[in-house]
Amino acid sequence: MLYDQLAVYLEEIGHTRSANDRCLFHRHFADGRQIMFCIHMDDFAVAASDNSLIDDLVTALKLKYIIKESESLEDFLGVHMEQVDGRLHLS
Repeated sequence: MLYDQLAVYLEEIGHTRSANDRCLFHRHFADGRQIMFCIHMDDFAVAASDNSLIDDLVTALKLKYIIKESESLEDFLGVHMEQVDGRLHLS
């Protein structure tokens, strides 16, 4: 139920649900910027070509939901991620 409400809200604010993965939403802007939002259970991750897009999305989510933010994505869905020398290591 919460997923359905979140999906509707994300679509209302301009995001499109992936046809291949119900957990992935994306938005492309005319100037080439883009943002992707992935949700699984009570975790979500956001990646964007411009940090201001992430700030805008988080602000919009906070208007409707209580969320807890993390500055970096170190653990998601049981996977530990670490960036070393420009490479992403997953374990």
